[in-house]
Amino acid sequence: MSALGYVEGQNIRILYRFAEGRAERVSDLTTDPVSRGVKVIVTAGTTAIRAAHNAAPTTPIVSSGSVDPVAMGWAQSLAPPGGMITGMSIMGSELLVKRLDLLRQVRPQATVFAYLLNAANPGNPFLISEVKDAADQLGVKMHVFEVKEIAELVA
Repeated sequence: MSALGYVEGQNIRILYRFAEGRAERVSDLTTDPVSRGVKVIVTAGTTAIRAAHNAAPTTPIVSSGSVDPVAMGWAQSLAPPGGMITGMSIMGSELLVKRLDLLRQVRPQATVFAYLLNAANPGNPFLISEVKDAADQLGVKMHVFEVKEIAELVA
């Protein structure tokens, strides 16, 4: 940013907020910067993107690590996205199939897999559909579990 003439504390201010893995904190953490009049929100993850967009629908949002922004209704297309949200998505049918195929290469005898999801992620319906499609393409069975609390992982 300094190459573009931005110097923190002089002509740009960066606010950092962390939910510390607690999805219920995301909405509150988004409200404070919005009330301070932020000009751009940079965030990661579908939950944070939705919270930022709900809090500031006219503020540009740059994201990383979300599910398909077109499927979520945040973008008209991947290029150009249109609207106020842009960034990078780590999901896609091709990637899910490849990830599952890599697991099969590690354990070729495995025919049943489990996919764990954070229950608070608003992108889960899309993810579940994509994961099941990927499993069908590779001829394996997929069990999807939405986890709300760490204690549920034991079960």
